[in-house]
Amino acid sequence: MAAAKVSSALCFTLLLMALILAPTFGSKEVCDEWASDTYHMLLLCSSRICNEHCIGEGATRGKCGLLIIRSFCFCTKECD
Repeated sequence: MAAAKVSSALCFTLLLMALILAPTFGSKEVCDEWASDTYHMLLLCSSRICNEHCIGEGATRGKCGLLIIRSFCFCTKECD
């Protein structure tokens, strides 16, 4: 029971860190709209897989995050 609480607390903390820190890492173009609710945990995120996933979800492109061995894929949508 205690392990489940620790595991869920750790997962929540990592997701919170990803939402807070991800847009601050890397170069973000002025006219990019970060779809902050569109992030996906991928084991060893690759640019190709992340792009394919984000485009399939309606975003313009995807970038791998720098947290925890590049395990988060963040989607962006370019402005018109």
